[in-house]
Amino acid sequence: MSNATSPFLTPDRLTSLAVGSWVNMVLFTLECMQAVQYFRSQTRRTDSAFTKLGVSVNLGADVAGTAACCATTYLYLVTDWGIVEALETQHWTLTGVTFTVGVVTAVSQFFMISRYWQMTRRHVVFSLLLLLLIGALTGIFGTGVLMALSPNAKGVLLDAFLLLSLIASSAGNALVSLLSFWQRCKRNDAQAAKWYLPHRILAALIETGTVTTAVTVAGAVVTLGSVRDTRIWIAFAFIQARVYSCTMLFVLLGRPESASAGKAKAAEAALASSEKQAAAGAMVPPASLMDDADAFRLTRKRIELHDHEYDSADSDVSRNLNNELRDMGRSPRPSWSSDGSEARGRHPAVLSRSVSESPSEYPMSPSPEPELGLRSPSPDIELQGPQGYPHAYPISPMNLSPRSGSPV
Repeated sequence: MSNATSPFLTPDRLTSLAVGSWVNMVLFTLECMQAVQYFRSQTRRTDSAFTKLGVSVNLGADVAGTAACCATTYLYLVTDWGIVEALETQHWTLTGVTFTVGVVTAVSQFFMISRYWQMTRRHVVFSLLLLLLIGALTGIFGTGVLMALSPNAKGVLLDAFLLLSLIASSAGNALVSLLSFWQRCKRNDAQAAKWYLPHRILAALIETGTVTTAVTVAGAVVTLGSVRDTRIWIAFAFIQARVYSCTMLFVLLGRPESASAGKAKAAEAALASSEKQAAAGAMVPPASLMDDADAFRLTRKRIELHDHEYDSADSDVSRNLNNELRDMGRSPRPSWSSDGSEARGRHPAVLSRSVSESPSEYPMSPSPEPELGLRSPSPDIELQGPQGYPHAYPISPMNLSPRSGSPV
């Protein structure tokens, strides 16, 4: 990564180290805040294990990369200050920076590529993007290996790996950004429409990877261009990995909470409430009873009849109940309803509504109910509530013994 005709660093080329370290620390602080926010968010629970692992790997690699950047700056600006011979050599910390950039590039760019593939399912484009990513990683790790074997290595092989990494990274990032921007234009983002225009523009630039592409292309230009000897590319190498990680976390945090997650929370709350009511012995009437005044009155009198003792079946409560049964039970009780569901056990009021809706299928015919207190057998009439309350209000004409007044 050094020029064959000039030393690696000179006293007038140290500015890029200080600027790059400062920007790197700012971006690393932002990344830590985003990582904490991501692991505390609800959307994290719906992500795959590979996504969570990728965020963790990026965070660990950026910790090591930030430490390597700070160590490089300290060695050149403090330890080797004023020593020209020491400035001409490359320290091992630059090798660490190179490897951490490769790790973060692999995770972040694969995330962006797989995200585009999930939106479009275009296998040919996905294969092309994946091929460019493999080329970029080959160049980055090849450069790092040569630097680790010989810190002051110079030659055609090093230049070839460096050129491959710069071109493949720039082309891959640019293509991903263009494709992501095109997909964003076709998508109707209701959440982004609520933001202010500057916020929407900045969010679009980050989400599509345009900021990442700008940093990568700028670093490639200053590395291969005429300003290479100024060593400005060191500052871009310091911040490139942090820009990748922040972009990935921004995309993950920018997703709205799914509606299914909200419905799941509401269902869990309703289930917990119903369990508490069941544990406390509370009986919630079915909705059909509360909507039908006649059925509710009948149920109330049935409860009164069950909770009191009577000397005979001619009591007021029993007589009123029989009257209600006569008025409301004038319709037959078919075994199946018009919608194909079983009608046995339904309340007569509910059956009367079903009959009125389909008179041809269930003709009206009087069917008197037996009097309470008689011992003649009669079919049971059960009132079943909705699912979850099966026998909440059983209603059946009971045979009361005239001598004991208790159910037989």
